[in-house]
Amino acid sequence: MIKIKGVRLDKGRRGDLIELDPKDKILIAVKVGASKYDQNFVISADQIKVGQMRMSPNGDKLKKLYQNNLYNAEGEAVFTYTRRTTGVMLEPKKKKFKVEFCDCLDHNGIPEFDIKSFEIT
Repeated sequence: MIKIKGVRLDKGRRGDLIELDPKDKILIAVKVGASKYDQNFVISADQIKVGQMRMSPNGDKLKKLYQNNLYNAEGEAVFTYTRRTTGVMLEPKKKKFKVEFCDCLDHNGIPEFDIKSFEIT
């Protein structure tokens, strides 16, 4: 999944990537982290509300813009669990989450997230 908002079309910077806002990055990181959280369940996240968010520079600022930040966030979301083996969907529950991730670039130079940790409590 590409983690960009779009591509610039104006005359001076045509083709440059438009980076997501930090809050949008956290929403995507929660959805991706939830989908990879448990091997026995497919977990989807909806109604995500970010409570606390911390962002700090991480790495060389002379490198690409998209790999300089480390994000920590806490909040609440409604998580829906579906069993992988039987396909039975369990009742959605509102739970708290913690996510930590950083910006990086994939092998093609497109912005990606490296999710360091994801917890549902």
